[in-house]
Amino acid sequence: MDDASMEPIVARAKEFVKRLMIKNDPSHDFAHVERVWKNAVHLARKEPAKLDMLVVHLAALFHDAVDFKYDFDKTKSLE
Repeated sequence: MDDASMEPIVARAKEFVKRLMIKNDPSHDFAHVERVWKNAVHLARKEPAKLDMLVVHLAALFHDAVDFKYDFDKTKSLE
């Protein structure tokens, strides 16, 4: 998948995660996620092996999406 076709998917994921993490403290807010995301993409682009960049983008964006420290109801299913 090329960058142009990934762009709308990544943009929607970013907006979703931004809304999801709005109440988190600065250690795990969206600015933290954005730093992790930018670093992951930067490193992945330098990797000589062919990586699935969509997976890199989404894994970095969602890496803290469900964090039990932030009011996550442990009785609810993740589905």
